[in-house]
Amino acid sequence: MDDRIIIKIEDVREKHPVSTEIQSFDAWAREAQMGYVQPLIGDALYKKLMDSPADALITKLVEGGTYGTGDNLVIYRGLRAYACYIWLYLYSIHASAKLTPIGTMAYTDPDSEHAGAAKAGKALTEHFKAIAGKLEASVEAFLAKHAGEYPEYRGRSKTAAVGEGVTGAGLYITGTANRYNRIR
Repeated sequence: MDDRIIIKIEDVREKHPVSTEIQSFDAWAREAQMGYVQPLIGDALYKKLMDSPADALITKLVEGGTYGTGDNLVIYRGLRAYACYIWLYLYSIHASAKLTPIGTMAYTDPDSEHAGAAKAGKALTEHFKAIAGKLEASVEAFLAKHAGEYPEYRGRSKTAAVGEGVTGAGLYITGTANRYNRIR
């Protein structure tokens, strides 16, 4: 199984402006995938995602689309959107960066942070967490609605921590292999 990355920096930039100076994009993208996407969709479906990226059902899962009709129409944003917001969340809490109204900027001088930047950064971190939670719920709803099309999906991975994930008690941050620590 090839652990290819399902998001690109351009995908993240479509959601929120980020600096062009980000050197660790792939590391945070892998963290988003292995710590969040894989536990969310389960090991078997994640393996299919890695092994068969061109499969029409995998494309539908990753890219999103609409399903249902009339008053029951649902716009599904896709697994890629979820991974992008997880990336933004992880990067905003772990990287040496500050989120500003004009995008994510790396500050190297400790005196360069403006008084309101830390408060604005925390608010954006919470914003990313909230959106990721909604997208996580939409992925689960999509897979539940289309269970017959995704026989590999059996719910969350057995290696994931017990809890509600993003939507409830908090996001899971990867610790050591197969060990997840919840944060609030």
